[in-house]
Amino acid sequence: MSEHLDPSIYDLEAEELDSYRREEVFPSPPEGERKYWRLIREAATSPSQSIPFLSAVQLDQLRSPADRMGLERLFLAYLTHGGPTWLNPYPLLQRLERSLEKYLGPQKALAPLVDLLTRLAERGISPHGFLLYVVLPRMEGDFNWREWEDHHFPAFRIIGELLVSLKQEPPFDKPVLGDEHLHLARDVVLIKYLARPLARLPGTELQRGDLILEYQSVWRSLHLASTTFIHFLRTHVLGPLYTLSGKLSLDQIIELLAPLPELEPLLASLPPEKGLSVHLYHALPEREILKRTTKGYLPSHVIKELAAYTRLVVRLLPRPLGIPVLRLIAYLLRMRMEPDLGRAILSLAESLPPKGGLVLYKWHLRRLLSTPRTQREAFITETAGHQGVHPAYPFTEELFPDPEETHQRHAFAEYAKLLSVEPDRIKGAADIVDLYLRRHPELEPVFSLIREDILEGRDRRWDPERISLYDRATGPIHAPFLRTLIPGMGSLFYTAPKSPSFQELASRYPVSPTLPPLAHTFPLALTASTPQLWEEASVKERIALQPLLAVSAVFRAPLSSPPEQEVFRAISRKLLSLREPLQEAYQELAAAPAQGPEAERLRRRYDHLLARQRALRTALGLYQEASGHLRFLIALVVGAHFGKSDPHLSGLALSWALARYRHDPLLAKQIAYLSEDLAEDDLSLAQLSQITLSLEHLFRLVADDPHIRDVLDHTAAEHQEALAPFLLTRRKTLTLDAVDAALKRLCRYHQMLAEQAKWQELLSRTYRQEEPPHTFKLYLSKTPLDAYYGDMGGICLSEHPEAITNPDLYVARLADLTSGTIQGVAVLYRNTVPSQSMGGRPYWFAFAINPLPSLCRKLSNAQLLQMYLNYRILFEELSRRTGMPVLLPGISSWGIISNNDHLRRIILRYELMRKPPVLKDAAGFSFYYHEYQYAHAACIIDPARPDSFTARRDLEALSAHLAPGNATAPAPSDPVSA
Repeated sequence: MSEHLDPSIYDLEAEELDSYRREEVFPSPPEGERKYWRLIREAATSPSQSIPFLSAVQLDQLRSPADRMGLERLFLAYLTHGGPTWLNPYPLLQRLERSLEKYLGPQKALAPLVDLLTRLAERGISPHGFLLYVVLPRMEGDFNWREWEDHHFPAFRIIGELLVSLKQEPPFDKPVLGDEHLHLARDVVLIKYLARPLARLPGTELQRGDLILEYQSVWRSLHLASTTFIHFLRTHVLGPLYTLSGKLSLDQIIELLAPLPELEPLLASLPPEKGLSVHLYHALPEREILKRTTKGYLPSHVIKELAAYTRLVVRLLPRPLGIPVLRLIAYLLRMRMEPDLGRAILSLAESLPPKGGLVLYKWHLRRLLSTPRTQREAFITETAGHQGVHPAYPFTEELFPDPEETHQRHAFAEYAKLLSVEPDRIKGAADIVDLYLRRHPELEPVFSLIREDILEGRDRRWDPERISLYDRATGPIHAPFLRTLIPGMGSLFYTAPKSPSFQELASRYPVSPTLPPLAHTFPLALTASTPQLWEEASVKERIALQPLLAVSAVFRAPLSSPPEQEVFRAISRKLLSLREPLQEAYQELAAAPAQGPEAERLRRRYDHLLARQRALRTALGLYQEASGHLRFLIALVVGAHFGKSDPHLSGLALSWALARYRHDPLLAKQIAYLSEDLAEDDLSLAQLSQITLSLEHLFRLVADDPHIRDVLDHTAAEHQEALAPFLLTRRKTLTLDAVDAALKRLCRYHQMLAEQAKWQELLSRTYRQEEPPHTFKLYLSKTPLDAYYGDMGGICLSEHPEAITNPDLYVARLADLTSGTIQGVAVLYRNTVPSQSMGGRPYWFAFAINPLPSLCRKLSNAQLLQMYLNYRILFEELSRRTGMPVLLPGISSWGIISNNDHLRRIILRYELMRKPPVLKDAAGFSFYYHEYQYAHAACIIDPARPDSFTARRDLEALSAHLAPGNATAPAPSDPVSA
């Protein structure tokens, strides 16, 4: 060994080490101490910490054995188990030694503490951290050293065991917590934030095993792997617990921690910037707490407010407008600083409907804050007693009616008169049937029998006597009763001509089935798209929100009067903005050669700018002279023409349209609602739908405006010529079509519809919540009621009910026995026209496989395949009984196999992967589509090919693969998995 120590083992600068070497600060150690120096060199701890600690150990060794603290064993554990972040614990022990010296206490009094620190160090707990955050906060002010053993050391042992236990299990079994964006040292979190709040608790509380176990279980249930959650945790939990350490009971600490397991996955799914927007504390926790103490807050008040707000985040974040509502509540709590306000708001929020809009929360919060504190509980109770909406809430009626619903409500009003009830009591066809049966309870068994007959397919056995009985029972409510059984009759129910009775239906469509009954019953679990906020947020990233927010801004800040002068100034600025580019284009054209492609390009650019300048100048002159109605139309067409290039002008034009028609009661209520409900930087799918419906109502108001029609009818030719350059329609004439096109361009109507459809599709594909299985029954049918086969599937073939009278055409009804409705259809046609490819054999066409769209939205891709395989089982049984092949026609055309293009692709993928015979001469049938489109078909089932009967086998494999309890089941064959 060299005379001097190797400087590479020290955490010091080289120059400083050279100085130490020259001055021989560290001579060679004595023989008995060499093991310590070897451990120092090999240890992960810093030598700058270990060497001073060694000095303390040496001093302790000089004491008599009876007076030693036992630092040697602690030092060895420190070197053996410590890491680079471990600091020398002896300076903190010295603070306790000084207390002993003042009150003549022996050094030996610290031996039990040193022994505990040694055992903790051997199990990976930093003795310096434990002293700094647990021991000193509890002991340093207690100079009665004789009672230390009884008053403090049992608490230290409990806390130490808690830390050791937590460190052995997730999430604290890793040295670093967090994700790629944020890192936290595990040991710092454990000691500083988990142990420190317990340090000054009374021993009786720490000895309550149930509370310690609950405290431990909360931390064990966390993952601590999300930047968004950790930011919230540090600001609203860890920081306040550290600041208020020693001032809180264990019950209060657990009250604050209890919501964290529910909160973590919610915040973890949000980006950090979204998570920061819902913080209650925007400054350091100690500063926020200090501000509250000046308002009379006690530590318990701080915890009460934080616990209530944390639970509010848990309750509201999954709601569609959770983030804007939480931002509003956080602002109110910061401004009001009332200790009990958080709990009052939490109680109110829990009573409000989950899908309520922002305006619902704003109104109730304002009402709550304006209510005296002593009456707030009564206000919340009254709100909860009225289904979460206070009786004084102004927006109780339906503000955004669908056009189809409006038409149906008009028809329902006639039934309300018939039943002598208020129209508001009828929300759907089922209400009409219920009210009718209340008046005629003796008919309820007959109605039940009709329903069972239709769902089970027993209407094929109806004779004239039974039909007469059923017609007498249903009488004046025949149409709405059928609507409860066939939901697909919705859109055409009151407009398309339907038979008023079963008797007329039977006489209009006489049929005589020649095939025996054929049925197949099966269970199928449905899913419903019910996205929570964090789920909708992940889908929202794929939606072009900025253009939609530009439209919502017009509703959020509506104008009270038409902005005529603002529009004039905006058009003037647009005209002035052309001066400089026009001058540059002229100079470039003058400097360019007289001939050539470049000169031609510059000339076209100059002519275009010059024409635009002239058009704007003419339009501006017309605007100054025009009446108010014509000015409005000029604003619409000019604003729409520039559109995206001048969002200010287009926004003013749309604002003018809203201001012009605010006299309409429905539009006025819609604008009032949306102005309160819309957030500045966020938009939900429900709000987008509401804006779309409001715009559609606005379109109708413009189209029905007599002043607009009068202007359009009497516009002079020179005015038409002046506005022609700005019109979007091919026919450059100012007509109602041109106005409608301009208005829709202003509000980006078509883009809104496209994004709304995309949004709904993404949600329905990505986030589903499974419901209990429904029992479905597929059966072959041919009765007069099957004239409604198009309505059963909700398809365009409902225009041709007479097709059921074709003796070769049959219907496969899809009945949901659980809900008691017919939820879909398929059509089968027996084709006897010889086909060379089929060897002259007759065959079945299976097409129009259409479960209702509302049902398809509840089915995932795999469930859609399950649905089709159940259809295929029926087709296979039909082929087996008749000995005829089944063909899938129209494989290269849209709409024949199914109106649902997604289902059509799933069907084709399944069938064509099996490489069935494909033919192009399956002629002899045309229905709605051309014969040649049906002729291109695939022979999917053939008695001559037994291997083509695959539905049951593949359905069993797919069902086993999807079963919740059979995650290890083998995957289905390739065609099924495809």
